[in-house]
Amino acid sequence: MLMNINLFAQFFTNASATEYSATNTNGGIVPRITGNDVMNLGSNWYSVSVWDDPSIPAPELAFRVQILTNTYSGHTALAYTDITEADVCLIEDGTNVFAIVVYIQGATPTYYWEEFQWIGSGTNAFVSNGATSFTSGTTSTTLNIESDNGGRFAIVWDDATPNVWIKVGSMSGGAPTTPAGCSSAFVSGSSPDVSIVQYNLTTLVVITYLQSGDLKVGYETYSDIAGNSCSINVMWL
Repeated sequence: MLMNINLFAQFFTNASATEYSATNTNGGIVPRITGNDVMNLGSNWYSVSVWDDPSIPAPELAFRVQILTNTYSGHTALAYTDITEADVCLIEDGTNVFAIVVYIQGATPTYYWEEFQWIGSGTNAFVSNGATSFTSGTTSTTLNIESDNGGRFAIVWDDATPNVWIKVGSMSGGAPTTPAGCSSAFVSGSSPDVSIVQYNLTTLVVITYLQSGDLKVGYETYSDIAGNSCSINVMWL
């Protein structure tokens, strides 16, 4: 099935806002990788950030949440501190809100996804439900996660071959499902990024990646990836 897809960047109206920063004992933070996401749920706003700087402050999930007229901010430690390639997305089902953080840990290395649930009654913070590995033993230059407003998320990463891999998940029963999907490499390439879009009532997972010096775009339906039936449709930019 061939189709034309228009890809647009996110556009925002200029705004005046307070700048927030984190510093270490040396007077600055030099993260290798940062990730962030923002979500509007009715009249409530959620924003989250992660980083993988190994010094002070250690890698954490920072958040700023506005519930009606109340604003809450803080940070929560990740399960591991010896990490790289951290990224985060927000996901919800209309009632429950989660931040899903992905990162690579240790020298092996092991790839983890760690879910943080927003506990808005008394605690007013994102609380970790633990980190779970979803693959290991590859050398990656890129790891990214993205979600949509339908409670779905997608994770992409590359290996040393180089090949691009992909897994997806969704909200079910009030919590994110374990990432699942293609049991073999999705496509030959490196440095992937991902988004989830709607096209004619079909949910597509769209990736950009590098292949032999060329920048490419490819897509597959969310349902096919979730069902481990993966056949990328490649488009040239």
